[in-house]
Amino acid sequence: SPLYFCTIRLNLLLSRKESSLSLYLCGLQTIKFIFLVDSSVLYYPCPPPLSPRIFIFLAMQPYIHQFANFLRLHMDSISVGLVATFLIIYGGKINGYFKKITKSIPFVARFALFVVLCSAGYAFLTSQMVKYLKTFLRAQPDLPLIGIIAGAFLVLAFLARSGKDI
Repeated sequence: SPLYFCTIRLNLLLSRKESSLSLYLCGLQTIKFIFLVDSSVLYYPCPPPLSPRIFIFLAMQPYIHQFANFLRLHMDSISVGLVATFLIIYGGKINGYFKKITKSIPFVARFALFVVLCSAGYAFLTSQMVKYLKTFLRAQPDLPLIGIIAGAFLVLAFLARSGKDI
């Protein structure tokens, strides 16, 4: 493979008696320093030129990191929103299944079990799902975190649309 070089140019500033250092990485000026050096041109090995996709991705890294940190700050709300939306979409099916299971039980007992399911069962289910979802999402790196959250909301939107909930 060919050896690529980055040119470091040292231009003598006559008025200050110091040298200006500009680092050219594969044709892109990236860093500029001022040194008290008495030299004209240095050569420094550098990696091959980056493809435009990788260069754009690297340029977007600070913004991706900033947005992921914003999502991490609001992880409680995001987790509750995802779990609540899931339970709203599938709550009717859970209630229908529960009704099917308890058909043989007398009405008063079935009513009491339904109240327990709705008051304690859904609350417990929500708290546990939110806790595990937050733990899972906080362990994700920046880009997968953004993709998982956006994808989860999109999947829930399509599920709600297919279930005629919206």
